[in-house]
Amino acid sequence: MDASLMRQIKIPKSDSSKELEFLKEAVDKFFQLDFKNLRYQDLFQAGYKLVVSQHGDKLYSELGEWLYVNMQILATRIRPVEEPVAFLKNIKELWTTANTAITITCQILIYLDTQYLKKRNLVSIKDLGYKYFSDIVMKNAKNVKRITGAVLNEVEKERDGELINRNNIKNISEMILNISETTGEKIYNDHIEAPYISQLRESSEVICRKLLTELSVPSFLEEAEKLMAREAERAKELLMPISQEKVLECIRAAFIESNTPTILANDVNWLETLIQQNRLDDVSRVYRLYSNKIRPEIFAQFVGTLQHLLVGIGEKQIQQAIAEHSWLKMIDAILVLSAKYNSMLNDQFQRNPEIVKVIHKVLVHVVNFDESICKALAFYFNHLLSESAPQISEAEYDHRADGLLEIFKRVRAKDSFSTYYVQLMAKRLLAKTLKSDDSERAVIRKFKAECGIQYTLKMESMMKDVVVSHDECTEFLDAHENLPFQFDIFILTNGLWSFANLSVNCAMPPQLEGVRKSFENFYLGKHKGRKLVWRMNKSTLELVGSFAASNQRYFFTAYMMEAMILLAFNEFEEVSVEQLKDMLKAPCEVLERSLTLLSKIKLLLHLKDRNSYTLNAQYRSRTIKVRIPSSEKALGDNEGAEGISVELRREREQKIDATLVKIMKGRHQVLHNTLIEDAAKMLSASFPPDTGLIKLRIEYLIEAEYIKRSPSDRKLYIYLSLIHISEPTRQAEISYAVFCLKKKKKKK
Repeated sequence: MDASLMRQIKIPKSDSSKELEFLKEAVDKFFQLDFKNLRYQDLFQAGYKLVVSQHGDKLYSELGEWLYVNMQILATRIRPVEEPVAFLKNIKELWTTANTAITITCQILIYLDTQYLKKRNLVSIKDLGYKYFSDIVMKNAKNVKRITGAVLNEVEKERDGELINRNNIKNISEMILNISETTGEKIYNDHIEAPYISQLRESSEVICRKLLTELSVPSFLEEAEKLMAREAERAKELLMPISQEKVLECIRAAFIESNTPTILANDVNWLETLIQQNRLDDVSRVYRLYSNKIRPEIFAQFVGTLQHLLVGIGEKQIQQAIAEHSWLKMIDAILVLSAKYNSMLNDQFQRNPEIVKVIHKVLVHVVNFDESICKALAFYFNHLLSESAPQISEAEYDHRADGLLEIFKRVRAKDSFSTYYVQLMAKRLLAKTLKSDDSERAVIRKFKAECGIQYTLKMESMMKDVVVSHDECTEFLDAHENLPFQFDIFILTNGLWSFANLSVNCAMPPQLEGVRKSFENFYLGKHKGRKLVWRMNKSTLELVGSFAASNQRYFFTAYMMEAMILLAFNEFEEVSVEQLKDMLKAPCEVLERSLTLLSKIKLLLHLKDRNSYTLNAQYRSRTIKVRIPSSEKALGDNEGAEGISVELRREREQKIDATLVKIMKGRHQVLHNTLIEDAAKMLSASFPPDTGLIKLRIEYLIEAEYIKRSPSDRKLYIYLSLIHISEPTRQAEISYAVFCLKKKKKKK
């Protein structure tokens, strides 16, 4: 009604009985849905006149009576005995009638509603009508019970597979929610939502008990997910949005949370099977069910079970590779495992923060499961960086290198890995079997980025030694062009190369003596104060030999010890072991290993009765160029491993001493437990600290009078010395020279 129309209305001075009777008849017709012969403008004017003529209180009082009486009349239209669907339709019809009547009444009495009632803080017409409908129609004990029973009966029918009219239940839910929100009463919560959820819980528990006895766990979870989706969709169609989360919570509790002890029992082989057989859709389902708003303690239980399972899978694969004594399979197993777990983390577990931590912990545990993994990783790097490695694309090389570096980052005993890596790197550099200098330096840069400059100092210095050796050798050869053979000399800094402290050596062929002296004079003339020690056991020679049986010339590449033995047969047809000892001046054990090697490859024949050897005149080879391997024990042998173990322990003791003194020097007084904890934390970047070894080194420092115990507290240490312990520095004044003798190439 616009303002101009209101101004044209003339307010009568007579009483209000005529207008009240007029409005009462109209409201009665509204509840009868009879809208004939009703002019809404006249009704509005009647209500407006009553309010402005100060009869608003009487109108409001009479209106309450009219609504109350009509609601009672509506209640009599509820059929006493009727099947559930018809009963719900009956209630819905009554609600439609009442709601229509209340809405139209609000429209014609809008001035009363918005001006008079609002200013006096009285209940609005709509709220009053809804309250009467709730009190008279809904709150009747029989009616409420019948409504709840009818709704639950229809839901149960649908769960049993029958088709129902969902709109009936949706309409009832909407009706009761509207009444509840308007009146502030909990009719919807108490009589629709709560009974529905209670029935859902009981039904779900029965279904779960049945499925768990009939199906395997993966099949149960698959069926549970379907049932949960079905129940969620049903609740969305039947109930109001405010109930959705409560229903989903009930579903999760009934299907997953209450059955978690059974699903995640100690024996979870089903989950291991899913992962091992790459049934990733099933793995995704398990994660979805346990991550979608499940209680934190339940999800934590799932995460703990997953971690235990993934660790077990990794340990089995590593143990299998160890049993096969294959470092290649060991690292390949870790690479495959890492790729698989990371793929699952991205695709199946959606990079969940908790599972990200789990995958990291699992891979760290697997990588450090056995001490031999450090050695295997060093061998794998050696395999990848050697020129003898199988030809692969650049992309595949980068992929493998990145995988190995990820394993390296998770290695705790990085000092152990470094020891093996440096030994193998030394062999690659001296044998000139590098894939490329760029690849070698790229890996060293990655090590430096992860562990710092101190970690790669030895590796970079070794690379520098090779470059310097090449330059020195080139300069020497340019000054001595008339040498009878071609050779390379490696000048290696003392303390860097793994074999520098070995006492094993052998004699030099007489043909090399002149060259040796010439190079010594040349090198020491350039570098005053330095000393050269020749490591002939690490030198290699290229020999040419022919045998009577085939009259074929062979080109042999051999280490100095094996080459010297073969050269002895230029003068003698048969040589005894005693003669070789005198000629080579080598330890018996080393000589015997070399002779055994040459016999094994059938270059020599062992005359056991005279304990002597002779050349095998019947020797044949498929290739003209023959490389004779070294007879020295490999890193995988017990002796080599034991030597590295002793060296590692000595280095670790020095690092522990330096760390302890560093802590004591900075604080002067430190408690026993605090000292051990802080030292372990600082050392963990280099190797897994052993508490027992740290305690032994503390005792050593006490004996050496660097620290002492407090007289008043035996657990308190006091710093004494002003001298700081550091790791041993390299002796730069000594270098080691290694020959790599080759056949002289004629210049064109």
